[in-house]
Amino acid sequence: MHEEQNIINYDDFVVCIKCNKVLLKGNQKKHCLCGVNGNYVDFNTYAKSKEKPGWVVAAVVLGLCTGAGFFIFSPLFGYLAYKSKVVKPREEAILHCRQGAHRVLYKTAKGQVEEGKNLLSRAFDNFNAGNYQEALADFKIAYELGQDSQDLYKAIGICNLNLNNYQEALKWFSIVNPEQEVDQMKARCYIESQDASPEALDFLYGMAKTFPQKIGKDSLVYLVQVYKNTGLKDEKSIEIYKSYLTKISSDPQIKAKLIEALFSEKKYQECIDYGKTTLAEIDEGEEKNTIVQFYSWALAELRDLTHEAVQVYMERLKREPADLKIRLRYGEYLIKEKRLDECILLYKEGLKIFPNNLDLKYRLGIVYHVSSMYHEAIGELQTIARTEGFEKVIPKDQLYFALGRAFLKANLFDLAYKHFSSLELTYEICDMLYELGISWEKAGEVANAKKCFETIYGFDINYRDVAKRILDNKYKLTT
Repeated sequence: MHEEQNIINYDDFVVCIKCNKVLLKGNQKKHCLCGVNGNYVDFNTYAKSKEKPGWVVAAVVLGLCTGAGFFIFSPLFGYLAYKSKVVKPREEAILHCRQGAHRVLYKTAKGQVEEGKNLLSRAFDNFNAGNYQEALADFKIAYELGQDSQDLYKAIGICNLNLNNYQEALKWFSIVNPEQEVDQMKARCYIESQDASPEALDFLYGMAKTFPQKIGKDSLVYLVQVYKNTGLKDEKSIEIYKSYLTKISSDPQIKAKLIEALFSEKKYQECIDYGKTTLAEIDEGEEKNTIVQFYSWALAELRDLTHEAVQVYMERLKREPADLKIRLRYGEYLIKEKRLDECILLYKEGLKIFPNNLDLKYRLGIVYHVSSMYHEAIGELQTIARTEGFEKVIPKDQLYFALGRAFLKANLFDLAYKHFSSLELTYEICDMLYELGISWEKAGEVANAKKCFETIYGFDINYRDVAKRILDNKYKLTT
């Protein structure tokens, strides 16, 4: 933590001109015997005070007075006098000042070390006695005085933790060498401060997986609480919930959250397995509603139409009639089992809740058709056709095909042909046109029958027996 100070700032020092003692600014009256009578100056002023320029003048005058011969050498005498009486004293004064500064710093540092050691000892006494506020104050000063160790960092972190200074504690723990005790204290910081940051959750997730002791369980409980309250659902949440249910408690709330997370991660079969076992274990309540919801949704996603799945669908609709997904899936089961009256009732009840749902209307129209209630089917399908933008829900070709088929079964042949002929020809349309042609033929409307067969012939001359029918004499008659 501490950095070496490689440069001395000489501006922080002064020198007493009377006794030549080098002192730190502010300490002169305390550490100099001259006291208030001392004259304290900076290094440069002190150095200049040691210069004797009068000797330079004397040397030059002496040279002038001794005659012309000596006059030639007077500048040399002046230079030598300048070096010896000005430059050298100044350099010696500066050297004295710098050496004095080093001695001051050495003595100060030595004193600080002793003071730091004493404070550290007192701090640990308070620390061990649980007096964290007093201990922290002394630890900080000892640190500033140069005390530097892993034990000191850890102790400062623990003091901050116990004083609820969680972020400060984490800062100090981060520079302590990794060890189990420190990790446990970091976990306490995150948990007690209710930190839900990604960094905190990742750390606690590791603790929950690694530590079987109390802190591992505390981490797991906290993670579960965070995930439950925030609604986070991911692969990690599934592992956390499972671990909690195994190690700590078979809490129904956590079971419900696990089933929801499994569904969210599209682990449908696992969601079904947990739902099946859990549903039989828990009493009625909000958790049971959640379990039924996601259990039934997982079954619906897998298009499970077994008797067991249907029981769950029925339970879900009893609890939440507005669950359209389950209503539609249950309807598919009823059609499969040919319980059409029940299916019609199911869809009608759904339309009371969702009166504008086109998918529900279409399914009801199809069930009417299968039930030979063709006019009712036409009514539902026409309602859809009149709805603006219906193609976003039911493709136009699909709707018109269903309408054409319903008109055909209702013996409304012209309307059936109108809808079929508006569609792009496919073999499925050919099947309907062929059936329509036969129906017109039976009704004695040969020209209309021929129209159907010719349309098919233009698409595929090898379709069934349309080629033979086209060549038959009765189809050559004109109307």
